[in-house]
Amino acid sequence: MKDIDPISISVLDAIERREAELLSWGIVDGGFPKEELEDLVDGVLYEKESLRSPEDVIDELEEHKLLFGFSNRRGERRWRSRMAEAVRLFSRLRQLTPWRDWREAPALVSDFRFDIKPRLYPKRNWPLDEDELEDDSDDPTVLGRVTEEVHLQDLQKRVFRDLVHPVDPDTGER
Repeated sequence: MKDIDPISISVLDAIERREAELLSWGIVDGGFPKEELEDLVDGVLYEKESLRSPEDVIDELEEHKLLFGFSNRRGERRWRSRMAEAVRLFSRLRQLTPWRDWREAPALVSDFRFDIKPRLYPKRNWPLDEDELEDDSDDPTVLGRVTEEVHLQDLQKRVFRDLVHPVDPDTGER
């Protein structure tokens, strides 16, 4: 599967912000009709000055399983994001027992709070040094050979160092 286009991520953000308005009030069964979804997508595409069609972006989001199509109780086609579907499913959890039908089972979630924040991505600003790539062990499974420039986040760099140069438990040295 190919990487998702950044414009599609912007569209997903707009969809999730619109859904969050209802989810924050506990309304979990909503969904976008096709026309409303296409209008929302078209607005983001216009704002980003993209020439892509709304249908193309919707198809890409569905292909990446970030947007789900479903039919409501009246048989009308609707769409919701993976985030909204997860909140809906979590809010409907029930305690199943062998002696009780699932429709009569007590709900496990009596109340919930929902808040949405911007996505955060860790900085990958630590280049690997050649010294850190040297592997003294004979174990071929350690990490193999890195042939391109790699940038890691701080945690990844520490984990990599600990894998390649483990601390001796007796001496405390690498």
